[in-house]
Amino acid sequence: MRSFVRILITTLTLLVAVHADAQWLKMIESSDNLYNEAKREIELKHYQKAINMCNKAIDISPKNMDIHLLLGHAFALAGKVDSARTELNYVLQKNPRYRDAYIYLVNMESQACNYLQALEYADMGLKYFPNDRDLLLKKLDIYIKMGDWIESNKLADYLFDRFSTDPYIRSVYLEYKLAVARQYSHRGYIEISKRAYEAVLEQDPLNKEALTAIYSLDIRSGDYESSLAYTNRALQSTPNSYEFLMKKVSIL
Repeated sequence: MRSFVRILITTLTLLVAVHADAQWLKMIESSDNLYNEAKREIELKHYQKAINMCNKAIDISPKNMDIHLLLGHAFALAGKVDSARTELNYVLQKNPRYRDAYIYLVNMESQACNYLQALEYADMGLKYFPNDRDLLLKKLDIYIKMGDWIESNKLADYLFDRFSTDPYIRSVYLEYKLAVARQYSHRGYIEISKRAYEAVLEQDPLNKEALTAIYSLDIRSGDYESSLAYTNRALQSTPNSYEFLMKKVSIL
């Protein structure tokens, strides 16, 4: 009799354990499904639906930081900046090495024109992820938006030196130098503008905008020998260019 009771108790215990495990697995599966559905809703730009799904998923798995991150991202996309900031900072509080949280916060603060706050988040992320390409690029973009040409120039040069073999970094660097050159040319700083254009030509010797701009800057400053040299360089690649042939005739 006692043996039968022990067997019965053991069987009931196992059934309870199996049921508990099944319920736990069901909850995890449910939160994963909600998470994936929320991601799909974000892709469809149904941000409020995504927020609702994330909240349901968090009720099931409150310690899942991936869900909290997605909720913060959905809040930001929906324009609910305060809620997004709270949620994303909660993620960083729990896991300071969650890189995507820094990316989302920098994007959000930059779009809201809170540039100093965006820089602070970028620097926080760079402490944990030194020389992270994306964070450095976002920091460069913030400096450009702020009109801080001194810091942006330092950072652009640093990025190019460190990632010189990266085609995207190269394109960003060249476009940045062209933008700087245009700005200083517009303000009448001929020498600074010319140095920026020359930096472009060091990497792209036949860049038409840079060659044309240096020609114009040299003409403005009366440096005809320099303008002739850059015109001849342009003619090496396009010897039949009517534009540069006429420029050369004009200089001569």
